[in-house]
Amino acid sequence: MAALKVLKEAVDVSTIPTEVIEKQMFPKAVPENEWHERVKEFLTNTDDGYTLVETSAADMHKIEELLETEKGFFSTPYMIKTKCEHCPNCHRRNNFPDVVATGLKVHRPKFLLDVFTGKYGHIVNDTPH
Repeated sequence: MAALKVLKEAVDVSTIPTEVIEKQMFPKAVPENEWHERVKEFLTNTDDGYTLVETSAADMHKIEELLETEKGFFSTPYMIKTKCEHCPNCHRRNNFPDVVATGLKVHRPKFLLDVFTGKYGHIVNDTPH
């Protein structure tokens, strides 16, 4: 019941596309050992056609602003793994602010901050978007 309360407080369900709901394309909590294995795979496997993109310090500061936290909150840059390093429309380099901006379409800043800092455990999203 507590998880449902957190979800209702964190999500504006009307903003979630029907396809995502129907296909159950949601991130999920996993045991810590599984999370570490997935992180290792994420960082070392380039056989899948993906490229790692590190978020710049300037963009990490933008993320801190978007998530309404103090400057310097994130001590290390975040990374994403993508097949499309640059947006085909605007040619901007894809990175973690894209993840945050997408998350803010559905979640409140506090919830995303809690997820990114591990409050709800080790979360993975293994569904390609």
